Amino acid sequence: MRMQSACFYIAVSLLAGCAANPKTPNLAGDWVFEAQTGENVAHGAMTLIADGASYKGTLTTDQTDNVLPVRSLTLQGSELSMLVESPEGNITVKGTLAEDAQTFQGKVIYFDGKTFAMSGRRR
Repeated sequence: MRMQSACFYIAVSLLAGCAANPKTPNLAGDWVFEAQTGENVAHGAMTLIADGASYKGTLTTDQTDNVLPVRSLTLQGSELSMLVESPEGNITVKGTLAEDAQTFQGKVIYFDGKTFAMSGRRR
């Protein structure tokens, strides 16, 4: 009886641990996005590669010819935070990743403090 109780306790503990720590999605790959920049819509693309617990990569938009480095993208639950380096200053993206990890919604915060809506999806 003690052995059965111990096995049951271990099984329940393992299952509880799985539920408490769902698998973190892999965001590596190609993404496309749109940012509402006042009266215009900027379209862009980014490529992310895993870098330990975060991601790095590159980002381009149809607004400039610049290829901007994505210095970091981290995911905390479904909340994502990305830092992009531009010639004018750092750009931050804050958003929420959808449950299927195929899309995100959020905002882009430019170096001058201007904030615009942004959304993206896997390509």
